[in-house]
Amino acid sequence: MILYFSGTGNTRYCAELLAKALGDKAFDISPRRRDESISHVAASSRIVWMFPIYSWGVPPIVVDFMRHAVIDGASEVPHYMVATCGDDAGNAAKMWRSLVSDCKWTPRSAYTVQMPNTYVCLPGFDVDSDELQRAKIAAAPAHIAIIAAAIMQDDLSATPRDMVTRGRFARLKTSVIYPSFKHNGVKPQRFAVSDACTGCGTCMRTCPMYNISMKDGKPLWGNNCAMCLACYHRCPAHAVMYGHTTRHKGQYRGPETI
Repeated sequence: MILYFSGTGNTRYCAELLAKALGDKAFDISPRRRDESISHVAASSRIVWMFPIYSWGVPPIVVDFMRHAVIDGASEVPHYMVATCGDDAGNAAKMWRSLVSDCKWTPRSAYTVQMPNTYVCLPGFDVDSDELQRAKIAAAPAHIAIIAAAIMQDDLSATPRDMVTRGRFARLKTSVIYPSFKHNGVKPQRFAVSDACTGCGTCMRTCPMYNISMKDGKPLWGNNCAMCLACYHRCPAHAVMYGHTTRHKGQYRGPETI
C-alpha cells in the first residue's frame, strides 16, 4: 500500500509509477482527495510513504496524518519512504524514521527522487529551466523502477540501505531550517492575487487542504495551508502572488504538462 501527499503533482506522478511497478495501490492522503475510509485502512505486505520534501523535512500534513491515522496491521509490515525533492533531502529520512518508530511501526529503507523544483517563496528560489524539468521527469521512471526492485528484494533481516540524496549541511538544514519554515514560512495571509485574476476558481479547486474559498469572484486563503503552492503554480493567469517574493518567478504546472 502506498500512502502519498502531493501538491503540484510530482509525488502523485511518482506514486502512480511505483504502484504500477509494485502491483500495489496508491492512496492520496490529502484532505480534498482522501476517502473517509483512508483513516482506517488495512496494510498489505508493506506501507510506502511518499511525499515531497518541505524545507528538508517531512511535510507537516504528513506528520499529522502519520500520528493520527489508524492503519490495521501497520505494526506487522515494513514501512518505506520515497520522497520527491528538487535537489536534496537533508536529514528528512532520519526525521521520517523517528516518526515511524514513534508510531511503534518498523521503518526500513528510504529513497529520494529528484523532480522539478516548485518552491518560489524566498529570494533565490525559483522553478527549474524547461530543459532541467524535462530531464528530471524523463529520469524518474527508471529511478522508480530501481526503487521498486530494491523494495521487493528487501531482506528484512538485514540493515536497511537508503538511496537518499542528503546534500551538504543535511543536519543543519533539517534541524534548524525546517523548524523555522514550519513556524515562520507558512503564512497563508501573504497570498493574494493580481489584477490578472479572472475569478475562475482553479486555485480553490486544486487546493488539497480546502483552504481557499471564493468571495466576490476572488480567492480568500484560510489558515489551514500546507504551503504546497498548487494554487500558485496551477493558476492559468499566473495571478496568485505570495507577497512580493514571487514577482517575476516561474510556474510549474506538473509533470503531465512537460
